[in-house]
Amino acid sequence: GAVGICGSLISLMSNLVIGCATGTNVAVAKRIGARNEEGVKRAVGTSVLFSLCAGLLLTVIGVIFAQTFLSWVNCSDELIDAATVYFRLYFAGVPLLMVYNFAAACLRSSGDATRPMLFLTSGGIVKVALTFVFTKFLDLGVEAVAIATIVSWALIACLALGALLKNKGILRLDLRYFRFFKRELLDILHVGIPAGLQMSLYAIANVIITST
Repeated sequence: GAVGICGSLISLMSNLVIGCATGTNVAVAKRIGARNEEGVKRAVGTSVLFSLCAGLLLTVIGVIFAQTFLSWVNCSDELIDAATVYFRLYFAGVPLLMVYNFAAACLRSSGDATRPMLFLTSGGIVKVALTFVFTKFLDLGVEAVAIATIVSWALIACLALGALLKNKGILRLDLRYFRFFKRELLDILHVGIPAGLQMSLYAIANVIITST
């Protein structure tokens, strides 16, 4: 129940993240199409750094305002404590989720959809296995689900970043470009923010329905 009551709020955040990553996909793909190697490196470095900073900001917001957000969906008194623990732990791992989504968007921009899918599948298997072990043998509650989720995110984030660092050719994460570049950041936000808001509309409706 505690995990379930967080579902609509988590969907809202997840859709926003995935939508914003669309901006990275477009920005990097444009530069790959133009064979602008310098621009690709700038876009990839900006994307990964932006995902990390945005993820840390979401973590702070989620941890501080967990109970406030849960009050929006009228979380019952018997669930509020466990739901708050789960919500805070979940948001503690959001930077990892952000990094994966933006790194995967970079890979997909070059037509490589296979590796992101394999990474995500691996993370899903790890999450299910750890959740089972933690709940069955360690007798953990909501913490089991949250910890298993964070570990799976750490795995897929490392896999996606590793793929970008080791990638051959024009699409590669060069640590010398791991900083914000104004033009690339504006390109990412120009597409990413509207896409994120659009994908969040359905989740916003669910939050309202859950609250009612």
